[in-house]
Amino acid sequence: MKENPNIETFDVWVRKAVQNQPHDPTNIEDMDRILLVSRPSQKATRYTRMQAFGYHFRVGGSQSALLQTYDSGVASIFEMPTTDSQSAVSLNYVGVLEDILKLDYGPLRTPVILFRCEWFKRDDNRGNATYVRDEAGFMVVNTRHKLPKMSEPFIFPSQATQVFFSNDLTKPGWKVVLRKEARSKREEQDTTNVFITTSHRS
Repeated sequence: MKENPNIETFDVWVRKAVQNQPHDPTNIEDMDRILLVSRPSQKATRYTRMQAFGYHFRVGGSQSALLQTYDSGVASIFEMPTTDSQSAVSLNYVGVLEDILKLDYGPLRTPVILFRCEWFKRDDNRGNATYVRDEAGFMVVNTRHKLPKMSEPFIFPSQATQVFFSNDLTKPGWKVVLRKEARSKREEQDTTNVFITTSHRS
């Protein structure tokens, strides 16, 4: 089915809507909106670790295989509203953090940062669940089944939680997922609690 050339795509519509609004060049928020609806530079800065929202995220790689306490486990999360006005946090996908990327939109007040992750599939090719609960109630994941590289690999740091993996000795290829409790409340998403560092990557 061919796309109708007379119908604007969402990104084009948003760009025009923002640019057609009156804006003050001396207002930082107005200028941030103008920058964000423009396409970022094709160059991005890569980092090996980042501390944000009470977690210390690390990128996986050769270093993680050498150090016992170096873990790059990550899970995407979503919140479901409950009747008591609280939000129940559920793990959507579990995987490994492969890249921390800071996009270049120009002189933004708040940087745009993305996590690129490799996710483990929720079901294998035969439809068998690869995320299960063991007898003790822990989540166990079959890490041999992975989503394709281009299947929604990017999330924002605010959508991620850090997890650690422990081998399930009764099932080769399966790992127990241990979630790390954040040191700060996720509701307090203050940008002053975010910093990123780099070593050999640039």
